[in-house]
Amino acid sequence: KKLQRIFYDRMTEYPNSDWRISDRSIRLQVVRYKPERRAVLRCRFRAQRHDDADRHERFVYLGLYETERFVRLWETNSSLTEIARHAHDWTPARTLALDQSDALIIFAELDGRPLRDMLGVDGWPDALERTARAVAEMNRAEAHMFTETTDITDQIGQVRGMLTRVVPECREIVDSLSS
Repeated sequence: KKLQRIFYDRMTEYPNSDWRISDRSIRLQVVRYKPERRAVLRCRFRAQRHDDADRHERFVYLGLYETERFVRLWETNSSLTEIARHAHDWTPARTLALDQSDALIIFAELDGRPLRDMLGVDGWPDALERTARAVAEMNRAEAHMFTETTDITDQIGQVRGMLTRVVPECREIVDSLSS
């Protein structure tokens, strides 16, 4: 019931006066969980409009964070949304709602395919390059929020290492984007 109330109160698309969201239709799937730090859940729910019985099935992502991380993620996502207005090859997840009391952010589901599904398919180096550029933009957007440069350098190094382990033949592209 609490999640249903948050949807009504915070998601402007589905006001209680116009829509009915069944709490029984809400299904959660854990995407990522780090104890005491964060949980990311994929949520499916159904909404029915009162007037014409129009029905929607929606998928959203729920991010539950420790308070400090919640604030930083909200600021980063706001920066990324602003940057993406001028970039045409990537899109950050759109924030649908916030609940500060529970350190909850509700994100829209993004269209597309996971990068791991693109490996070996025609055009996969281009997909990897676009992903690396988006990660680089994200790190630049977060840069102004960190007080120590070593934090950013460590993060860039970790992402570079991860991408080159997954796709070693694209090391040059990844290295050029992270420098």
